[in-house]
Amino acid sequence: MFMILFHGRGAAGIALAAATAFLFLATMLFGCATTTLPEPAAAPPSQKPAPAEVAAKPAPAPAVPAEKPAPPQAVKPAAPKPASTNAAPPAQKPAPAPKLAAPPPAAKKQQVLSPFMAALAPMANKAAAPPKKKAGPAKGTVVTLSLRVENAPADVRALGYEIWFNPNVLEYVKYDRGELLAQGFQMFGANVVAPGRLRMGGIEAGEFLVAKGKSGELLRLDFRVKGEGRLLLKIRALKSHVKGWKTQVSDCGKAGPFSGLALCGKYY
Repeated sequence: MFMILFHGRGAAGIALAAATAFLFLATMLFGCATTTLPEPAAAPPSQKPAPAEVAAKPAPAPAVPAEKPAPPQAVKPAAPKPASTNAAPPAQKPAPAPKLAAPPPAAKKQQVLSPFMAALAPMANKAAAPPKKKAGPAKGTVVTLSLRVENAPADVRALGYEIWFNPNVLEYVKYDRGELLAQGFQMFGANVVAPGRLRMGGIEAGEFLVAKGKSGELLRLDFRVKGEGRLLLKIRALKSHVKGWKTQVSDCGKAGPFSGLALCGKYY
């Protein structure tokens, strides 16, 4: 216990603790008067280490004014060196090459046609040419059309039909009998039943009929031209013994082999 109290006081502390312990033991054993124990000597105050000297701040370096750059000095151009008298002469440009004349154009080869191709050439040119437009009859002109029987398909004792035409171009004038009606068909007539429609018909009661297989002219029809345009000629409304016959409108003599009624003329 006493060691604990005086612990940390060095050798003096240990001796004092031993003496105190001895006295305490003697008091307990023998009841002796208490002896005043000397107070322990106060421990010398511990000295605090002196604070480290604060490192002195280096004094700022005096500001040195920046030197102004020296103004640029103008560089004098070097004097040109005199040309050396021994300098080489300037190179001469080569003379341009003479232009060559262009060769004359080669002559085109003339195409030689065989005799067969030469014969076909006019036909080919004719086929390529556009068809020429037929000149129409002049205004006021009277045109004559022929109504014919070609290779009559059957015997004819009665007939009826209509001739159609353009009423803006043609005007019906009259008809004349042809060789096939010169003696027979005493009952025969013609009438314009509508603009552009001429109806005709007749009957033969005697022996002057139109026999089967016969060809010839029935009538000649006269029309006056009143304007320009197409004639638009047609044979329609066949009756009696000519019913069902074929019809055609063409140039006279250019119809070719045909059996029936044909209307032909220069203008159609």
